[in-house]
Amino acid sequence: MHALKVEALSKSFGGLQAVKNISFYLDVGERRGIIGPNGAGKTTLFNLVTGQLRPDAGHISMFDRDVTAMPVHQRIKMGLSRTFQVTNLLPNLTVINNVILAIQALGPTAFGMFRPLTDYKELYAEAQRLMTPWGLWETSDMLVRNLSYGQQRCLELVLSIALKPRLLLLDEPTCGMTPTEVASITKMIHALGKDIAIILIAHDMDLIFGLDLDSVNVLHYGQMVAEGSPQEIKLNSTVKEIYLGTED
Repeated sequence: MHALKVEALSKSFGGLQAVKNISFYLDVGERRGIIGPNGAGKTTLFNLVTGQLRPDAGHISMFDRDVTAMPVHQRIKMGLSRTFQVTNLLPNLTVINNVILAIQALGPTAFGMFRPLTDYKELYAEAQRLMTPWGLWETSDMLVRNLSYGQQRCLELVLSIALKPRLLLLDEPTCGMTPTEVASITKMIHALGKDIAIILIAHDMDLIFGLDLDSVNVLHYGQMVAEGSPQEIKLNSTVKEIYLGTED
């Protein structure tokens, strides 16, 4: 069974074809990187997989079930979770409330909006379990907008894990972070269970090659131009040309 299967996927915006006939599959538990210059179509591909965009052509399957026309919330119930290149948090709520709302989303209390969250002791216990290893429990009562940028990126990853994903999409999880913050996020990703299939978009080659990924795809102008192990991609002449250019 494949965690994700993308077949001949295409998407255009007016005269711009952002994704062109892309096909690949991801096994259960596999870790895959997607790299490419700005405008290569990486985030558009993620938006197609999550259901935020509808493809012009092609098919998407999750866990051997066609989800091409399935809405976002149903894909989430099937085990899909993601982070965004720009943090997608609730800045005027506390850290603990952000985490509890994420946990609550999949449970029987998802629509219990008229009871205070403090009524749900089990949710607080689960939030503490998720937050403590990454130093976020000490920030529980802080408003999210008052966290450092690195703490916000860490929190977003915790929220994605709170959804108990089987397929996790990470869009530039270390973008704009300091080396120390990058090391913390890298540790978090390493700690994720091997039952979670992961696709990671990144510009940071050190991150790509430091995560022991199973495979890497390279996108350029919406097309898949290379696929292989991290070492194969590192030595690929086409990839070198895309990132470094060629001499006249």
